[in-house]
Amino acid sequence: MVDLHARATTGHISRLGVEKGSRNLVSVAERTQILEHLDYSLSAGGSLSNTLIDLAKLVKAANDAHSLRSNGVAFAGLVGNDALGKYYRAEMGRVGVHVVDTAASSATTASSRETGTVAVLTDETADRTLFSYLGTQSEISVCKRMEEAIENTSVLVLEGYLFELPEARRTVLAAIAAAKRHGVRVAMTAGDAGVVVRHGERMWECIRAGVDILFTNAAEATVLAKCRPVDASHTSQYPQYHSLSPATSQAEAAALCLGPHCPGLVCVTDGSRGSVVVGVGEMRRVPPVWKPEAPVDTTGAGDAWCAGFLFGLLYQGGDIADLGRIAARSASAVISHDGPTLTDADARAVVRLERESGRERVEGGVKRFSRERGQTYLNSS
Repeated sequence: MVDLHARATTGHISRLGVEKGSRNLVSVAERTQILEHLDYSLSAGGSLSNTLIDLAKLVKAANDAHSLRSNGVAFAGLVGNDALGKYYRAEMGRVGVHVVDTAASSATTASSRETGTVAVLTDETADRTLFSYLGTQSEISVCKRMEEAIENTSVLVLEGYLFELPEARRTVLAAIAAAKRHGVRVAMTAGDAGVVVRHGERMWECIRAGVDILFTNAAEATVLAKCRPVDASHTSQYPQYHSLSPATSQAEAAALCLGPHCPGLVCVTDGSRGSVVVGVGEMRRVPPVWKPEAPVDTTGAGDAWCAGFLFGLLYQGGDIADLGRIAARSASAVISHDGPTLTDADARAVVRLERESGRERVEGGVKRFSRERGQTYLNSS
């Protein structure tokens, strides 16, 4: 996807006949009408793209700070062969995200493939309303290129919006199977609540096929919990969840409900209320990180949260509360300015603050971190 960012008033959004803060599917003609009288900028976008861009920037900042050289980040999926597709590839490459071309296995290779777009209208309250054009849709096959990319990665991240594509179930299950063959952890995002409503059963099938980390927000988690499979024998494998403290919010209730069905980690973001992480027999409530200035643009906050969490998992270590804190810092940074991704300065600040925080924990006798080996050691305290 390519994002088209514009500033708009709540009155303008109301006149478009949509609900403020909603996600709407549009045609090319409708997109033209929406943007007709607005100034807008372009960026390589889509929820997963935002996360990968943020992760690549955090990795680069950590490498620069610690004089390390770590492997990068890659994207595999459908990219159009139009001008917007060329722009997308160039922008992703510029920030260090390699695009794995799967077009050779697509039935639309010989014809024109249009790149999808999301018109993002941000209002004076920093909220955003989305208008998505999905571009040329076709099945994504797990071809040889993608299988090789999966084999050589640490974490495979599957985007919930995939379920809107033809034969998504087959694609996702094949990708999960490839990851499991090579001992690769699998993370999945829920997309949005509408995707869960339309494809909840297929999502659950894929979750139970081997998803290790589930990223959702409170609304998505609530809908996903309602359509969870009823399987007492599966739940009974994780009796430790019954002893967790009671939920005090909808996000916590949904996370606790999903936890027994996802034996890895369940992450539920909850806007200004922070986030909840459930896993390894415990639930952690992670508060938000606030800056002195009010939020400017909430676009990409959840995507940055995922990037921070993955960065912590892959490069920093620590318990689930530590990972949630890095994620919260990333989300806080991205909402402090226009645009859906971290700036280079944001990434350096997140890495620096985490490094300082890690030093404080070391001095407090809680954790010793070996940056040379990239390993985390928890002492008995």
